[in-house]
Amino acid sequence: MTTQTQTKHTPGPWKVDSFDWEGRPDAVDNDVEYFSTIYGLTEKGAEFIIADMCGVPSGIYAKSTGQADARLIAAAPEMLEALIAVMDVIPFATNPIDRKIHQRAYAVIRKAKGELS
Repeated sequence: MTTQTQTKHTPGPWKVDSFDWEGRPDAVDNDVEYFSTIYGLTEKGAEFIIADMCGVPSGIYAKSTGQADARLIAAAPEMLEALIAVMDVIPFATNPIDRKIHQRAYAVIRKAKGELS
């Protein structure tokens, strides 16, 4: 199974900027509202917003968790590209454990491409 097909998402790299309610970047206080914005780049290099995330002070969804989520989202295009490259180099598995890992990896790739819900 080859995984080299076009994807429909905005190509990476993406970047994250985080700031608090008063516009301070990377405020250290977990007890303030904060925002993280994920940006992509146009073909000409101009930034545009892919997603905005907002966090409120609470023990459930602290600022550090929200910023970690934003970084994970921003890394998604590069992680997908890396996983596709690995699966193209190692396209099959010979033992049951490796086959399960391959099946899981192919399912994640299909999910990211919108081929699997």
